[in-house]
Amino acid sequence: MTGRPDASGADRDTALSVDSLTKRFGTRLALDRLTLSVPRGAIHGFLGPNGAGKTTTFRLLTGLSRPESGTIRIFGQRVSFGSSAGRECIGYLPDVPDAYPFLRPMEFLDLCGRLGGLSHREIRTRSRALLDLVGLPGETRRIGSFSRGMKQRLGLAQAIFHQPELVLLDEPVSALDPSGRKEILDLVGSLSRTATVFFSTHILADVERVCDRVSILHEGRCLVDDTMAGLRARFPTQGIRVRVHVPVGSAHPPHPSVDPSGEPGCAPWLAPLAALPDTTDWCDRARIVDDTTVDLTVRDRIRAGILLPRLLADTGISLDSFAPLEPSLEDIFLRVVTP
Repeated sequence: MTGRPDASGADRDTALSVDSLTKRFGTRLALDRLTLSVPRGAIHGFLGPNGAGKTTTFRLLTGLSRPESGTIRIFGQRVSFGSSAGRECIGYLPDVPDAYPFLRPMEFLDLCGRLGGLSHREIRTRSRALLDLVGLPGETRRIGSFSRGMKQRLGLAQAIFHQPELVLLDEPVSALDPSGRKEILDLVGSLSRTATVFFSTHILADVERVCDRVSILHEGRCLVDDTMAGLRARFPTQGIRVRVHVPVGSAHPPHPSVDPSGEPGCAPWLAPLAALPDTTDWCDRARIVDDTTVDLTVRDRIRAGILLPRLLADTGISLDSFAPLEPSLEDIFLRVVTP
């Protein structure tokens, strides 16, 4: 592993710190005094709508673009445009990875290794192990024939080739199918044993799965920078998950029905729950999860806890379970970025 720059004080616990980072493209303000901090050893999700400034941030973090103002420090060392200082411990996967199309994967990683001063033996050993790890075992085709997903896998291999202490991943699973996403997310999760990971994605469920911290960027500003537990505490929801028993003798469909309009419907025994937003003044939303489960957004969880069992009993529906529902990252994201 490459040695990181010496740091003292609080910097020992901080892998990446950004302070008042500002960037313009002509008259457009891409980043507006962006400030955030990534603790050492964290897997940190960097979220935001299209055009929020995520890719611009990555280019600034790697010294590939010059900010108007503000500072970036990696393990305490300042990053400057055009300078290699502070970048020796970074691995970077851009949002659209590419490589010389005439090279084969082993040749490309050989080039990466030689640029990093590794021995021939180290390069061959790491190249084979990493191609296996990212799902390209024994691949010998030229990179120009690769799909975008294969290029993304190879790009991840080069990003972690030098065993960096900070791994920057811009949309690392955007071109992968569900099984490929799972493989790469498992790999990202395992990196936290030896590195800090800072990655962006539009797939919020992936962030919930692997991240300990989250930053939400909107119109160039960081609106939220907190742990997942901290976010849920800051943005509580009056949500309830209700599960009922299927009435004896009823057909048990494998998934919720669909009404003639094409909108998701529900099993007949869930109809009273699905109708609660229209039939009560204490329920704002009902979302069918499956043919026995409904998630309710209510105005008063205590009042709902009193009235709901009574309503189900009056309609002859047997209640199986009733539990508070934590806000999803999607719920939190929408509350943060929606005016």
